[in-house]
Amino acid sequence: MDQKAKEHHAVVYKTKQKKTIAAYVYNPNDFRLPTYLQLPPELHSLHMHVAEAAYAVIDSMRFLDFARAQRYYAMCPTQQGAIFDKHSQSIRRLLEWTEDYNPMDPTLAAGSKLSCDILEFHMDQVAYATYADLYLMALQRFVNIEWSSYCQKMLHMKLQASQKMNRFDYQAWLYWWHGEFRASMEKWEIYLDNMSIPTWEEIVDELYGLILERVEDSQGMNAVTLAKTLCSCQVKLPKGGRELPPNPDSVFYFGDLAFAG
Repeated sequence: MDQKAKEHHAVVYKTKQKKTIAAYVYNPNDFRLPTYLQLPPELHSLHMHVAEAAYAVIDSMRFLDFARAQRYYAMCPTQQGAIFDKHSQSIRRLLEWTEDYNPMDPTLAAGSKLSCDILEFHMDQVAYATYADLYLMALQRFVNIEWSSYCQKMLHMKLQASQKMNRFDYQAWLYWWHGEFRASMEKWEIYLDNMSIPTWEEIVDELYGLILERVEDSQGMNAVTLAKTLCSCQVKLPKGGRELPPNPDSVFYFGDLAFAG
């Protein structure tokens, strides 16, 4: 890989990093009914059920986001003891590195990159596949339970509102529902698309991108040399053995559960 290709690789890596539910700022007012709306008591209760279901979805998304954030650590088996400790320390150093750049002072020198001497990764495809399987199982449970419950309660709320409110009150509620409430829910719903985990090939590529960006002299090495320098070993899945799902994104399809906004 030549220098230009490596620079392109680093840019692509940065571009691929998407924000997750961790970026969502909770605002309790987003889930409350405005006082000017006139709703019968049973619809107030239904709205509370919708809000509670939304809270449950957000909590589950945060849990899954935490689990997803462990993906680089999951490339090494925890049973490896000291080897896992070294891998974890290396990953932590890599992720905590920040470029020392001040936009108010463009002349400030870039921060020092990490030395290859303090990094050592242990990459095990079987360990990562086990982690990926567990994550995808948890994700599927989330889709089947929390997300499905939220969608059903949203649909039920719309149906009951159309049946139990007079025309004037219903139109006021519907205007608020589409103009404010749905917009508030979309503040966190947008992160549903960013819950996938990379395949083995993609996670290795991501790690390589991090190394190119944050480790000194890494851009002067080709991929093979870099792997030999920093990685103690790489274990592949046995031929004919279990493999990662070919397309993890397929598990994240929410179309069948989508509700009419």
